Amino acid sequence: MRNRLTEIRLISVVWLLALTLVSCLPSKPTEKDMVGLWTEHRTSNDHSSPCASFEFFGDGTFEAKNIPSDRFVYEGYLPERINVHGIWKLDTSSNDPFAVHRIVLVFDPFKGFPLGMGSVLYIPVGGAGNSLYEGVDNSVLFWKGDKCD
Repeated sequence: MRNRLTEIRLISVVWLLALTLVSCLPSKPTEKDMVGLWTEHRTSNDHSSPCASFEFFGDGTFEAKNIPSDRFVYEGYLPERINVHGIWKLDTSSNDPFAVHRIVLVFDPFKGFPLGMGSVLYIPVGGAGNSLYEGVDNSVLFWKGDKCD
């Protein structure tokens, strides 16, 4: 009887530990998490160019202002900063909770690109946080809710 009681306690502890660990896994971001204004994060002394921003709307469209063309299009082909709009889609196709998810951007036609073009923003591991970045080198970071200064 005593061994059976010890076994039940051990199983209970293991289940409690498993549930605790599962609750600590990062969640996948949702489209609702992405809707809103995302502005370029800059240090207090980095104001040599206008602040970039993306505003994602619930209908799947976006507006981007002052985004660096060399990071989102092609270096040297366009003005340093451009304004574009288009559609966006959240890509959380990976079932891995530690995967980096993406926002797939499709720019509407704009100067020099009569068919538009595509780009991507990445959502850091951990899911629906408050930051996005462009490129694997984390070169342009965007924070949710901040205003451009």
